[in-house]
Amino acid sequence: MNTEIQTNDSVTDEEAIQLVALKNQATQIGLTFSPNIGADTLRTRIKNHLNDVPQNIPTKERVFPKVNLLSHAEYLKEVSEVIKRDIKRLVRIRLTCMNPNKSQHVGEIFSVGSAKRGTQKEFVPFDTQDGWHVPLIIFNHIKERQYTAYRTVRGVRGQKIRKGRLVPEFSVEVLPPLTAAEYKALGQRQAMARGADD
Repeated sequence: MNTEIQTNDSVTDEEAIQLVALKNQATQIGLTFSPNIGADTLRTRIKNHLNDVPQNIPTKERVFPKVNLLSHAEYLKEVSEVIKRDIKRLVRIRLTCMNPNKSQHVGEIFSVGSAKRGTQKEFVPFDTQDGWHVPLIIFNHIKERQYTAYRTVRGVRGQKIRKGRLVPEFSVEVLPPLTAAEYKALGQRQAMARGADD
């Protein structure tokens, strides 16, 4: 009877030693676990974790991936390059003016700028069949433009009151970029139109 108790005690000690070893292994690979976890459960979780993570990457890189941090000057340079790319990017649009005060206008000159971007100025005609290419900064400005539309309403005492509200000044339809064939045909039409004007 004493022999059986000693055998059980030695098995318990061996399991405790295995559990400590498994906890050390789990900590080394960055696996979190409860302090009350059993040896079998922890062994399964370690095995699953190792199967999910590619084995050819060193443990330190798996747990703490390297991040390249930019200095302040590098960050400002990168932002400046992004802004320059945006300025040069063109968007093809068809512009319709919704402001009745400009119903006789054939187009409008837009001038947009800032200290970092400089000034962009562009004439954009209204309702062109082929659309018109405008810089992205002007496109964003056109989308935000509003005008005050007035309407007459009845007041509390029945009097007529003019009320104004801000509404979008332009309807902007974004068109797909021209294909090479469309671009060539458009160039030919424009060259013929210039020849007819001369």
